[in-house]
Amino acid sequence: MKAVSAFFGLLALAGLAIAAGPPPPPPPAGPPAPGLQYLYRVNITAGQVFPIGAGPLGQRLVVTIAGGTFAGPKLKGMRGGPELSTFPRPAVPAPV
Repeated sequence: MKAVSAFFGLLALAGLAIAAGPPPPPPPAGPPAPGLQYLYRVNITAGQVFPIGAGPLGQRLVVTIAGGTFAGPKLKGMRGGPELSTFPRPAVPAPV
């Protein structure tokens, strides 16, 4: 009786494995590469430069934008006002 019960138990497990079908394919190695699309071209006229000083990532400056435009297939406009910039420190210190 035990042998018959074990046989039907194995038969049921085999039926479940067959009903599940083949395993799904593995997921891709990473996300797909993003597509690049032209957005706009910028033309600016820089004004005064105001140095703020050294920061943890390099020299910090505020550069005023005296005027400018940007234009592209879906976007266009005019620009003016201040711009905060950080210029990274050189990897090798300059000789003094």
